[in-house]
Amino acid sequence: MRRIPILIVLAGVLAMRLFSGTGPERGPTITVKGGGPNLPLPPLPLALPARLQLQQTNGDCWEATYATDGVLRNDATEFQGKAAVP
Repeated sequence: MRRIPILIVLAGVLAMRLFSGTGPERGPTITVKGGGPNLPLPPLPLALPARLQLQQTNGDCWEATYATDGVLRNDATEFQGKAAVP
């Protein structure tokens, strides 16, 4: 079991998984689940296409764009999707 640093939990991130991914079928993947008052989110549902960013305190940033065809759920309570491959 891996532990999530306390600062991430305080920011509202509940779970984070990173996969290196190899081959043309599956590239690198980051899955993040979060919520609560300390996680600033835009109002749902999101306007599409949506660009989401995960930023690290050292300045590193991961970004994904979600188009209509990759969205699994986008309603008043939850957003789920698979990012478009650039």
